[in-house]
Amino acid sequence: MFDKSHFKTRSFDILPIVRNFFKQPTGERNITNIDEIRRCLADIKPFSRLANPLQNHILQEAWYECYTEGRTIIRQGDCAACFYIILSGSACVTYKRITDDHIQIIDILERGCTFGEKGLMTNSRQIFTITSKTKLELLVLWKDDFKAIYMGNDRYCSADDLKFLK
Repeated sequence: MFDKSHFKTRSFDILPIVRNFFKQPTGERNITNIDEIRRCLADIKPFSRLANPLQNHILQEAWYECYTEGRTIIRQGDCAACFYIILSGSACVTYKRITDDHIQIIDILERGCTFGEKGLMTNSRQIFTITSKTKLELLVLWKDDFKAIYMGNDRYCSADDLKFLK
């Protein structure tokens, strides 16, 4: 008999080496195992599509955050401050209509998905609320680091990379 659970997406746990690397203070990170960290992040397109110098910038400036189920990470209407890359878990994107306060689920984000970039790129408020659906592990970049990596005039990423983020 067909069992759909055999085809269900399984959660992805990040390796402790990645978690521990990004928990170290920026500027004090041990880069001896950097190639192993790159391999662990190879399936995350917003990271792997970048040239090595920009990947190095992320490896030095990003930090690790973990949220339990049901935690709000970004609230609709707040000022944009950070860029997030999902390492493991899933998050729910919702939109609250101002006219009648109806909350609509827009999407479910999983490993490799990003959020927060639209508000950073346009210097605007957050359009959606992002809530953790399961335990959620994230890489986080400050606004200035995001702009230096993905939007800088001397950036090494292509127009396709920016299109991917938009």
